[in-house]
Amino acid sequence: MNATKEYPQPPSNIIHLIQGYLDNGLLEIALQQIDKYGLQIDVIDGRIVDKENSTEYWLRRFITVDSHTTAMKDDVRKLSKVDDEVLIVGPTGSGKELIAHALIGNREGPFVPVNCAGLPDTLIESLLFGHAKGSFTGASDSKNGLCIAARAGVLFLDEIGELPITLQAKILRAIQEKKILPIGETKERDISCRFVFATHRDLKAMMLNGEFRTDLYARISTFEIYIKGLKDRPDDIIPIIESLPEGHSYISYLHSQGKLQWLKNQDFSLGVRKLQQLVRRHKILHQ
Repeated sequence: MNATKEYPQPPSNIIHLIQGYLDNGLLEIALQQIDKYGLQIDVIDGRIVDKENSTEYWLRRFITVDSHTTAMKDDVRKLSKVDDEVLIVGPTGSGKELIAHALIGNREGPFVPVNCAGLPDTLIESLLFGHAKGSFTGASDSKNGLCIAARAGVLFLDEIGELPITLQAKILRAIQEKKILPIGETKERDISCRFVFATHRDLKAMMLNGEFRTDLYARISTFEIYIKGLKDRPDDIIPIIESLPEGHSYISYLHSQGKLQWLKNQDFSLGVRKLQQLVRRHKILHQ
């Protein structure tokens, strides 16, 4: 049976206290109190709301004490309030999807993620734009694509560097015109989603090699967010582990064995996944 995380009982006036911090510009202290008591509330534009799928909801889950990364989170707060495309760049396991989630802002629509890596050209096009019945072998029914499914929300195209160059022009048109043409149809459809992209690859180098369209890069990179890998954020390792189930037990074990420095010297090319593996291994072998 999985243990349920227990929180201290909040004082009856805690909501008023947190709002007081917000009114005085003390956002980080307010967020610390929310986390301390495990309150199911969020902060939008300096006010407390009961909405889970919000910018602060996701940013609280991106744990960092790194100054560069903290400043990055401030940029995300600003970008969540506009509709421009955003490109998130960072190594594997750095938290790109968490940041993409945070860009949902106050949008009423869903967050729809798509991993562009490893999908055939025809499948990606059908998945994104939809298709008409009988437009290709196996198309027994007409289907809307994810551009339609993400109406009034965010369409997150992860690993955009893996998107075939033949489809990059169609993505560019969808961004610029807010219109798509499903496979097998002759009439375009309007879309209203926000586009957010992510990659671990060097898109500028790909442009030079003819693997990525210059006009698409120019369009999506106006607002580029860089996330440092965990290996470049050593001070974040312990706070992130402590946020995981059984994480406190693992840190206590390492401290008792004098292995905290050993922990920081590990290979974190897998990012947070490596921390999850270490905690899981400890739970099974040492408890």
